[in-house]
Order: sequence, then structure tokens, then C-alpha cells
Amino acid sequence: MEVIRAWAVTPSIHQFRFSLSTMSRLILSALALLSLLPATFAAPSLTIQNEKLFGLGVEFNPTLKPSHFLNPGTERTVGEVTEFPLGSDLLSVPEGKKRLIVADNDGVLIDKEHTFEKARALLIALAADPQNEVWVNSARSLPGLTKYLNIPGVNIASEHGTILIHDNVKMEVTLKEADDIRAELKKITEKYESAKISTKWAQNGAVYVHDPNTFEEMKPAIVEIEAFLKEKHPDFIHRQEEGKAYGEIKHKDADKGNFVDKLIATGRYYKAISLGDQATDEGMHIAMNLMNERTGTKNFHSVIVSSKDHQKTYAAHKLNSPKEVHEMLEALVLPVNKELLKVKITPDK
Repeated sequence: MEVIRAWAVTPSIHQFRFSLSTMSRLILSALALLSLLPATFAAPSLTIQNEKLFGLGVEFNPTLKPSHFLNPGTERTVGEVTEFPLGSDLLSVPEGKKRLIVADNDGVLIDKEHTFEKARALLIALAADPQNEVWVNSARSLPGLTKYLNIPGVNIASEHGTILIHDNVKMEVTLKEADDIRAELKKITEKYESAKISTKWAQNGAVYVHDPNTFEEMKPAIVEIEAFLKEKHPDFIHRQEEGKAYGEIKHKDADKGNFVDKLIATGRYYKAISLGDQATDEGMHIAMNLMNERTGTKNFHSVIVSSKDHQKTYAAHKLNSPKEVHEMLEALVLPVNKELLKVKITPDK
């Protein structure tokens, strides 16, 4: 033991040189390792930058609502909204001009009659036209949109615009609170076994589904979820569609409309249309309506896909079903691309 202390205090010149050399190599190795792993130590970005998508130096914050959304316009019922005129030229664009088509998936592009195969063929035909820019804009996480990921020319906005895939390039923000929220939701699902709750993956929030026969059993679980958010994460909200056996926890200001507003603000679209059927799609409709106000045009069309007369909406027009959506969009397909609409339909199992 004494020998070790003496060596540590009074090393020989040879030992000193050896130690210094070894330490230098260790330091250089550590620095090299750090240079390879910058993302590991960097704080997650809360904005997305893409010059092709938003313009040079423009930042998109998916959790920041545009200030003009504070005055969204007049909300009406679906029964009061006029139907979008099928077969009209409202979406026609001059040669060389761009048209934006942004649509939700379930209840808009697909239903029991209009299967994914039909929607896929339609999206391929639309995206084959260089004048179109096509987006599927969904509240779902990417695992719930896998079928859309490999459709040529079709872009994806997932989780209320917090994850984007444009020209096969993935861009995203990461909301760090989501880890804690998912962990707490898991505890709650285990506590209320009788509600038969299961969780689904989401990067920037949390999603659950429950047995359609356990709405009563879900009530105390929802109370606990909302109390947790109020205390620990007040910037997040619990959202559940009426009568639906699923729900989500999301950032209160993350909205599909934030993304659509940022897109159309670039000024590159001569015409645009939003197609949605639920409350989460209303932001898209608001963005279109407000763009008409700012530009003094009627080139930005907001369309709710619903036959529920009492449903509230900001949309200027309506279509009753995915059948009418397909009819309207098929009219936009160039004659040269009509062959792409032919598809062998695989019956849903």
C-alpha cells in the first residue's frame, strides 16, 4: 500500500511520460466519440425547417397556432353548409400553376365501400400530375399510416403536423413531455382493468382504445387522466370524439391547421382544398377560409365530409361521403393518368 502511495506521489520521468501519453489518447478518443454523437446530447428541436417546403429561413412550429386563428370566422352546422359542386371547375388551375390537395384518411378517403386500394389508386393518379401537391394530413401516428408511406408522390403529415414526410424526407419535432404522459397512461390502464384499455404508440402524445362496451368504466379513468394533465402537463389536453371508443392526449396547440396555414402562406398554390370529417380537421378548414380573406379570392376551398346535419364546422362546403370525395378528385385526374385509376380490389376481411 505504501509503495503505491509513493509511486502516485513521486513517479519516475518514464512513468510520468507514459501516463501523460495514455491520458492524451483517452482524451482524444473521448472527443472523437463526442463528435460522432452530437444528437445524443442536443436538445430536441421544437421547429421544422425545410426550404423547399416552407421557404428559406422559415421555421414551422407545430405547437404554435397562428395569431389570425384567434378569429376563425363563423361556425355553422353541416346542415347549413352548401354542397361542393361536383363537376365544377372550382379547382381548375392554369398551366404551370400549383394545386394543393390535403385530406384526412378515415372517413374521407376510405370507408367500407371505398377501400384503401381505391384510395391508393386515386392518390397515385393525382400525384402523377406535377401541378398537384398531395398530402394525407392525419392525427394518427406513423404506424397507423404505414399503407400511405410508399405511395409515389404522396406526402404525409402525422400527429397533428408534428411529423412530416415530404419527398421521402422525414422531418419532426419531439415533445419531451410525451414520455412521462405515456408512462402515466400505462399506469392508469393497468389500474382500470375493467375498462379494457389498450395503448397505441404515438411519438408526441399518447393514444388509447377501449372496449366499446366500457364507456361507464372509462369515466373514472378519464377523470384521472385529466387531473394528471392539469397538474403535471397543463400544455397537453385529453381529447375524445363523442361516442368513439378511443382517445388521445396531445399538445393543446398542435393542430392540423397550423401546418396547412404554413403551407399556403408560401404563396405557391393557385388553388387548394382541405377535406376532413372530424373536429381535428377544422383547423385545416379555418386556414383555407382565412387565406381567402387575406388574398381577397375564393381559391382556397374548405370541405367537410359528413352527412350529420347537426355537426359543427367552419368549412364553407360539404360532401356527404368518401364516394363523393372520390368522384370530385377523379375529375381532377389528367386523361393521360386515367389508366392509373384501374385497380384490382381486394375485399376487406
